[in-house]
Amino acid sequence: MTDRHDESVITHYLAEFERVAAKAENGDDVSELITILAENALKNLDIWSDGMQTDNKSKLVVRLRKKADLVARASPRAAKALIVAAEMLKKNRKDS
Repeated sequence: MTDRHDESVITHYLAEFERVAAKAENGDDVSELITILAENALKNLDIWSDGMQTDNKSKLVVRLRKKADLVARASPRAAKALIVAAEMLKKNRKDS
């Protein structure tokens, strides 16, 4: 059951980052949105992970990078936004 919850929260945040990336592709400045979304993702990944936030965070980072690779040629600004989000998640941890 936990695996399904973990997967659904990862999928949710991937979709949210994709929405922000679409705004970036349209020329919007999304840096603040990415920061806020990354902070929220870290908090929520912690809630759903039963002590394995790092695993869920890593899964989300991998999926963001894969998505960035897939869209890079057609949507370079969106790809860049996804990479920025992945890097932000990778280096930030909720250590409380």
